[in-house]
Amino acid sequence: MRVIVLSAMGFLLLAIAGCVSAQDQQPDQQPAAPQSQQQDQQTANPDSANTDIDHDRMLSTQRQGDDRYPVCSPMDSNNHVDVSTGKWVGPSCQMEAD
Repeated sequence: MRVIVLSAMGFLLLAIAGCVSAQDQQPDQQPAAPQSQQQDQQTANPDSANTDIDHDRMLSTQRQGDDRYPVCSPMDSNNHVDVSTGKWVGPSCQMEAD
């Protein structure tokens, strides 16, 4: 008797799961790309990546000696190494003094 009840409940759960997943995707609509894929596509453009680094380098250089901003370091995931100077630059910090 338990086997029949458990089998019936399992079948019911599978049927419900199938109905829910069928409602999630409609054939005439394309599923939206996840946000992480959209960000990957934006950062995949090398010109935009270079522009961001150039912008961060400009900001960090302008902030040199300003005590309101911390010195750029690898601890912040938004910071980059400026290859030309060998120093860290970022959107919210100052470049290390010479």
